[in-house]
Amino acid sequence: LGAESEINISLASGSKSFSQLRLQLTISSDAEWIEEFWKLQAHALEDQVKDLVPTQPEKATEQDVGNKSLESAAEVQRPVLLHQLSRSASVDVKSAPQALADSGSPRAHRSLSLDSKVSGVYNEAPGGRKPFQMPQGEAPVGSDSLPTMDISSIREKLQSDNWLSKFLQESKQAHSISATPWSESKQAPGVMVRKATFTLPVPQDFPRAVTRLVNLPTETKVTSIFRLHPQDGQLVFTVQFCSHDIPYGENFRVHESVVFKAGPSSGVETEQWVEVLWIASLPWTHGVLKSIIEQKSKADGLGTRVVNAIKKSAS
Repeated sequence: LGAESEINISLASGSKSFSQLRLQLTISSDAEWIEEFWKLQAHALEDQVKDLVPTQPEKATEQDVGNKSLESAAEVQRPVLLHQLSRSASVDVKSAPQALADSGSPRAHRSLSLDSKVSGVYNEAPGGRKPFQMPQGEAPVGSDSLPTMDISSIREKLQSDNWLSKFLQESKQAHSISATPWSESKQAPGVMVRKATFTLPVPQDFPRAVTRLVNLPTETKVTSIFRLHPQDGQLVFTVQFCSHDIPYGENFRVHESVVFKAGPSSGVETEQWVEVLWIASLPWTHGVLKSIIEQKSKADGLGTRVVNAIKKSAS
C-alpha cells in the first residue's frame, strides 16, 4: 500500500469525552487535510466559548422594553454568518456598459422600478434592533477622521443617484448593477432607503480545508438594501446584503453600519461595524465555516471602503 502516515491530534480545552485522536492513513495528503481541518474546528470551538461569556448588562431604555419580544426571538435563534440574498426573477439585469448605451446617461447602474415595500426588505438588524440604528455594546471594526468634510456634504454624496454605483464598480469590481432611486421609508419616516442588485467576484483565498468542503463560484449575485438616517449632528449609513450563489449564502446576511459624527471643532469622525445575521444554522458538518465567514466579512467591510472612498475624494 505504500508509505503510511500517522498523526496525533490534541483537542482544544473544553472537550470532555477524549483528548486525543490517533489516525493511521495510507495517503499523506489526507492526513494533512484532516490536520488542517482539525485546527479550524478547534478555532471554531474557541469562538463559541467566547460567545457564551456573559456581557455586562446595560440599562434598559424605553425602546428596549418595546422591542423585548424581538430581542427574545433573536436570542433563541442566533444570527448566522454568510448570508445569501434571494435573487429576484423579475429583474432583468444588464451589464453597466449596456445600460449606459441604452440610456445615454452617465449613470453606472440600470434603474429598478421603485417597490412600495422596499423599506420592509431586510428590516431586522442583529440583536433585534431596527436596521438603521447603530450597534450598542459592539466594538467597531474601524474608525477614521475626515478633517475637510462635513455631515451635509457626506449626505449629499451618499444620497446622489450615481455615487454608490460608481463606488461598487471601482471598489468592489461590481457589474450588472441595478438600483432603485433613494426614497423615504414608509415604516420609518426620515430614513432614506435604496435597493440594489449586482454581481461581485468571490474571493478564492480560503484555507484548503474549506475548499475541500465546498465549491466556491467565481462570482455571486448580490441583493442589498442601503439606508441613510440623518440625525442631529450625525449621519448613520447602513447596508444589509445577501450573496445568493456562494455555498450556504441564503443562511446569513452581512449587516454593516457607519456613523459619521461632527468633530469637536471641525471635520467628521467615523466608526464602522460589521455584523453577521444568521438566518439559518449551518449543517453540523460545515459548522467550521461560521467563524471563517465572520472573520472574512469583518476583515474587508464595505463600510470601511465607503469611508476610504469619501476620504480620497476630499483629498
